[in-house]
Order: sequence, then structure tokens, then C-alpha cells
Amino acid sequence: MMQNRWDRREFLRMGGSTLLLLGGAGAGALEAGDRAKPGVLVVLFQRGAADALHMVVPYRDKRYRGLRGALALEEPGKGESPTLDLGEGFAFHPALAPLYPLYRAGQLGVVVNTGSPDPTRSHFDAQDYMESGTPGKKSTRDGWLARALIELSGRQPSGAEAPSPFNAVALTPQMPRTLAGARDTIALEDFGSLARSRRESALAERLAKLYREDASASFASAGTAASRAVTLFREQNPLALPPRKGVRYPGGRGENPLKQLAQLLKSGLGVRVAFVESSGWDTHFRQGAATGSMANLLGRLSGSLAAFYEDVGPDVPVTVLTVTEFGRTVAANGAGGTDHGHGSAMMVLGAGVRGGRVHGDWLGLEPRNLYEGRDLPVTTDFRDVFTEVAKRALSLEDTSGLFPGYRTKRVGVMADRSL
Repeated sequence: MMQNRWDRREFLRMGGSTLLLLGGAGAGALEAGDRAKPGVLVVLFQRGAADALHMVVPYRDKRYRGLRGALALEEPGKGESPTLDLGEGFAFHPALAPLYPLYRAGQLGVVVNTGSPDPTRSHFDAQDYMESGTPGKKSTRDGWLARALIELSGRQPSGAEAPSPFNAVALTPQMPRTLAGARDTIALEDFGSLARSRRESALAERLAKLYREDASASFASAGTAASRAVTLFREQNPLALPPRKGVRYPGGRGENPLKQLAQLLKSGLGVRVAFVESSGWDTHFRQGAATGSMANLLGRLSGSLAAFYEDVGPDVPVTVLTVTEFGRTVAANGAGGTDHGHGSAMMVLGAGVRGGRVHGDWLGLEPRNLYEGRDLPVTTDFRDVFTEVAKRALSLEDTSGLFPGYRTKRVGVMADRSL
């Protein structure tokens, strides 16, 4: 039963399903209209382990069609559902057509044979290692994006305004592992609840009183920031911003999270880091080739990303990185799907990307080049890609703290600022 006075337990319980904010920003946070246009990093996690060979098709490899069987896709320019030529013997799945113009324009690049060096095929462990940035180590308490935010905040000059309460947002039902340990972070699956929920209105009105009366210092800081976030959100009303003319987001169950993220960015709420997730990529059964379950997933992903990028427009320098915990087996299984594998592929879209090319070391599909004789190998550590993208997107000068104990190597997916 609701108490007359909201206590800490009630607020924390609500935080799991409505607004969850860690740390806080002081009352001096910049108003949205006063903000400059700094870079924004968006990480989109394809949960379930996406099949790289459906995303980036090595159609010229002589073993490709034999290994893939009924899952094999047509070559570019051939058949009823041709793939889209990326050059160098690779092609996009036809369902990725909405992203193809961005690739051709040099605004999108792909990285093949990338992933974690850890051999696990457990979804839980692999996702944890990728989000923490410490493969094989389960004791890490914070996430790599949280460490990036700490580095970002450490570069603020003395006396600078506090970060926005929307400094980092996750459009997820709970705080993702990758943002664990970060301050000024909001996790909310549907930001529409901040604008329309009576319960949120009551939260905004009563938080200040609650923290004045009875709160520890850390809890009071979180509560102050939560109250500030709700107030600032309603002042700016980002959900009232329609998509740019001609932009159409894919439909389906629930609100498209990238549509809401675009509204947050266009409103100038001060977002620097955003996390979005897409589920359903564990395609053990009836994966399909040019059509089917995987094609549907790719179609929604590509349509959403293309709409988001056009919707945000040139005013916000945004960089999007797609990741997945591991890849799938090269060969199809007996159920018309693929099983848990090793290496996979990433896409990088937006500001500073060296697009229009396939990055990474491709070794081919000969048995001697496959991991354990069945999977794509990992020739580019995910930490190398993450570091390069975060450094450029967030203008980080020192990235040594992002992945403790790991010495990163250049991938070349992001252009050097000096070029």
C-alpha cells in the first residue's frame, strides 16, 4: 500500500521500472538552450549473438555457399534477392538496404572478425565481459562506458558547470552493466512516462521534501538529480519534437527507442553517451536467408538506424557503434539456424567514421582459419574498436583507463583528427 510519505525503499523500487539515476548533477547544470554541440556516442547492443555472415556476407569465398547451405545469400546483382556490394568480396544482407546509402556515402563502416578473445559461448558471461571491458574477469565492478564518462568528466576545467542529468542515458528497463559505476546516468525504457505519468509528477514534486528530511549524502545527491532530470525534461518537452520531414521509423511493439533518443538529442538535453539494446538475435532455429526471422531483425535494425541518423541530422555530431556478445557458427545447423560461435561483426556509423570500407583482418573460411574448426576467429579485439570510437566520438585525450591492463591497437575505423 502506498505510504503517505515516500521512503527510500519505495523510491528505489520505483527506480527499477520508471526512472533510475545514479549520482547527480548540481542545480548549476547547463540549460538545454545554452549547450554547445559536443559529440555523442551511442552504443547499440544486439543481444543474443548476431550472425556476422548474415550481416556482412563474404560472397566470394569459395567455401561460403557450401558451409551455409540453405542460409547462403545471393551475390550482388544476382537472383531475386541480391546482396548489396560493399567491395573487397563482401556484401550487405538485402535487409540492410536502408543503411547502404550511408555506406556508399562514406558515413558507415564495418569491422569483420571482431569480438572478445575469451572463448566462452555463454550469453551471460560474454555480455558481462563485453560490457565491463574485461574479458575473462568477472570481478570487475564498473563498466567500460562508465569509465569513459569518468575520463570525460575529468577533463572539465575547474569551476565548469556540472554535467546535465541526461549526460548518459540508457533506453533500457534497468541500468546496463556497461554504465555501472557512472554518475549522471539515467535508465528508462520509455521516456514518455516522464511526460505523461501522474506517478512521475508526484515523484518530481515530493523528492525535494524527502531528501531534505531524511537522506544520506549519496542518496540525497541521486534524489536531487532525479528531481532535476524530471523538471528539465518537462521544461524542454523533447517528446513533442516530431521526426524530420520524410523520416519514418519502423513500427512494431512499443515505441522505437531510437526515435525517443533522437528526440532527446534534438532537444539539447546534454546527452553525451547513450545505450540502446535490441534482442532476439539468438537464431538457433529457422533463421532464414533473404527472408525469415534474421532478415526481419536486420530490417528493423537498419531501418531504425537509418531513420535515427537522418532524424538527428547534421546539428548533432553522433557516432553509433553496434556490438554483439559473440558470433554464430559458420555452418548451418540441422534446424535451419546457427549455434553459438566466436567472432562476429560491428558497424560504426556517423561523425568521424572512415566509412565505405570493410575493416579488420579477414582470413577466409578454410578450416585452418576457423576458430576451433567451426567459428569465425577474432582477429580484432572489441576493445580496440571501442577505444578508437570512444576516443574520437567523445574527444577523449587519454583512453588508458578504459580497459585496464590492455594495450589497444589501431583499427582504422575512425579518422584521425589531424587528417
